[in-house]
Amino acid sequence: MRSLLIVAITQALSGCARPERAKPVGPNETESSGRSTLIGVARGGKGGPAVIVDGRPVYVMGLDAWPESWVGKQVVVTGQIATRQGLPADTTMGGIVGPYRVIQRASWRLAE
Repeated sequence: MRSLLIVAITQALSGCARPERAKPVGPNETESSGRSTLIGVARGGKGGPAVIVDGRPVYVMGLDAWPESWVGKQVVVTGQIATRQGLPADTTMGGIVGPYRVIQRASWRLAE
């Protein structure tokens, strides 16, 4: 009985740990087996390197900065998209306010 309880608790907790996945929002996004491919413009900023897709940033996790020669150019980024919660709207601290999207476990290249 005790082992069944431990299994049930473990399964419940493992389901809670999964990041929320964002649905593709535009024609420049495709999804295959939990991985998405984004095509957009490479931009840097306070939130870190991002790919701008349909006017909205998707922050690239695991990348410190785009190579200088890539900024402003079209890139292809493939990875897992997730939505994260930023700071509350009434905060006085700097940072990303509200929910924002990231792409993690990503690979990237210049678009051809």
